[in-house]
Amino acid sequence: MQLTVATHRRTARSPTAAGRSRFSSEPHQGPYAAGPFVAWAVRSKFASGISIPTRAHRVSYRPLDADERWKIARQLLNDDSFETKDRVAGLMVLLYGQTPAITCRLTTDHVLHDEDGVALRINKTPLRLPPPLDALVLQLVDIAHGHEHAVNSNETDAPWLFPTQRPGRALTSSRLATRLRNIGLPSEAGRCAALLDLCTQMPPAVLQRLLGISPMAAERWSAGAVRMAYAAEVARRS
Repeated sequence: MQLTVATHRRTARSPTAAGRSRFSSEPHQGPYAAGPFVAWAVRSKFASGISIPTRAHRVSYRPLDADERWKIARQLLNDDSFETKDRVAGLMVLLYGQTPAITCRLTTDHVLHDEDGVALRINKTPLRLPPPLDALVLQLVDIAHGHEHAVNSNETDAPWLFPTQRPGRALTSSRLATRLRNIGLPSEAGRCAALLDLCTQMPPAVLQRLLGISPMAAERWSAGAVRMAYAAEVARRS
């Protein structure tokens, strides 16, 4: 990343709001690498008003126990005392390792219904859904079309699958995560368990095309699955 800094104090300019936003919002590591240079430039009074946030630390979560994961999944698949939106959101976590942040942004345009069944277009390759999850997703579509008159703040103005009580508004990721915790599902632990399990069933490249995770993340999850499988095998033999 190139960063142009004025070499004379009188001509130095503060960065625009867009520039500040770019430093703080981009997910890649470029801005962090420029940190020492930016700090020196500000300290030497060649620039002002520039700051680079501290590198975010990755938080590790212990995967949900396999028996607990499938116990919760069976409850969500079969118990209609749970709200449909909670059942679908929870199953997206437990079966496909989706985050509440991605799930809450799904619209009716992401749902494909054809002669082959029901699929979700999360990334390049549509994700085919098994029963009864497919029927639950179609229920959400029917509910969403009941709000079709509302103004939706998304690219296609399609109804949200996880709307709030306010017309045209989707649930926030934090609110959806709270709803999942309230039904006994820690979403991060469930997601970890799901991704590690999926990595034992398919190559990282397939996982990437289906779920939209980055190539680096897919490789990392795959390596984690191999380590866990090895540890389990060693424990079984000892």
